[in-house]
Parts: sequence; C-alpha cells; structure tokens
Amino acid sequence: MYNLIKAQNYQLWRDNYIIYVLIGVVGMTVLNLVASIRSIVDLGELVNGGFFTSMGATAYSLIYMALALGFSARICGWDFNDKTLNYEILAGHTRNEVFWSRAVLSLIWVFAFAVALTVLPYCGVVIAGGWGMNMSFGGALVRFGLAFLMLLRITCFFIFLTFVVKNCFVSLFLGYILMMMPMVAVMMINEFTKIEITYQLTSYAMMSVLDFSNYQLGYVDGGDIVQFITDTDPEFVIGTVVMSLVLSAVYLLLGYTIFRKSDVH
Repeated sequence: MYNLIKAQNYQLWRDNYIIYVLIGVVGMTVLNLVASIRSIVDLGELVNGGFFTSMGATAYSLIYMALALGFSARICGWDFNDKTLNYEILAGHTRNEVFWSRAVLSLIWVFAFAVALTVLPYCGVVIAGGWGMNMSFGGALVRFGLAFLMLLRITCFFIFLTFVVKNCFVSLFLGYILMMMPMVAVMMINEFTKIEITYQLTSYAMMSVLDFSNYQLGYVDGGDIVQFITDTDPEFVIGTVVMSLVLSAVYLLLGYTIFRKSDVH
C-alpha cells in the first residue's frame, strides 16, 4: 500500500487539476487574510488571539469543504476514468490496498493543506505577538478541534461518494450540491422562519463552531477590550466527537465494501 500512496502522491504534484484547486483555495485564503488584516486595523485593539475571529466562519468552512471535495474526488475518482485501478489489481495489488491507499492519501492531503492554509498563518501572528486576552485559548482550541473532526467526517463522506459514482467530475458535482444546498437551506430557514436549526448538518455545524461573532466588552488593565465568547456546550462537544468518528468509520467501511464488490474493468 505504501508504494501505491507514494506513486499517487508523485502524480498529484504534477497534476494540473490539483494545481488549479490549490490556486483557488490559496486565493480564497489570501483574500480573507487581507480582509482580516484590514479588520484588525479598523478595530484597533483586536490583536493576537482575537485575530482568529476576523476571517469569518463562512470563509473557514468554504476553504475546508473545497479542500475535502477537490482532493478526495480527484484522488479517489480520477483513476476510474483511465482504468488505472484495474491495472493496479492486475499487477497484484489487492482491492484493500487500492482503496485504502487512496482514502489515506485523501485524508493526508486535505488535513495537511487545511493546517497549512488556515492554522499556520495565525500561529505566526500569535507567536509574534502573544495570545492576548481577546478570547480563551482553550475555547478556541476546542472549536478548531471540532471543526477538524467535522472536516474528517466530510472528507470520508466525499471518499464514499466518489467510490459510489466512480467518476471524479460526477463526484465534484454531486458533492458540491450536497455540500452547499443544505447549508443555504438551513441559513434561509433560520433567517425567515421561527424554526431554528443549529447543529443537525455538518456543513452548517462547522460554520457554527467557527463563528466568533458572540462577544462582550471587558475591562482589563484600566481599558476596555473586546472579549469573544468561545464557551461550547459539553453535550454538543461529546456528541460531535462521537458522531464524527463513528460516521467517518461508517463512510469508509461502506466505500470499501462497495468498491470490493464493484466491477472496475
């Protein structure tokens, strides 16, 4: 399996599709970083730890979901088109190796670039200026931990979807619909009705845990500062951890079961 991962990883770095995805996601990240810096300048006192809040829940969520869908669809679905999967099986690799090499590589790429694009830039700001007192470090860490668990769940779902449809571009289309439509629907329902849907859907739940718009004014060292409220319901934390891990495992096992029984000739 290691040789398959190594070969696929080598090809990805030379794939124009991957380059386009990275250009798009990096562009989104840079634009939001610039907007974040502008908001810091405007707000004046919002520094260091509070810098995390300025990018916005929507931007974080879209970047994470774009990475999950873009990479998993390509890594797991492209080789159905050119029969590479069939050649690998004929060359002596088991279906177990063929499936899990792509699933593992998808997760590695998604999480590596999620960390590189959305965590490391902010870590640099914090290292340079300290965390500050704008928000609780523990609360922020819990929220980002939950977001990454949801990213795991979404990526595993897209892996499963790709092995079901057996086509990179069909997976991209269906994944985009399944990703965006529920999110928009929940936002509209919450906005225009008295019904409040909060954490039932993963895409909306990710936006919710990365939303730092709830704040209060505090008084520290003789001055007023903005203090963001990061407290999270313990039941929601436990439920998110359990459901994310369980559903991630279910998606991967279902994807493997379908691939093991499917015709790839």
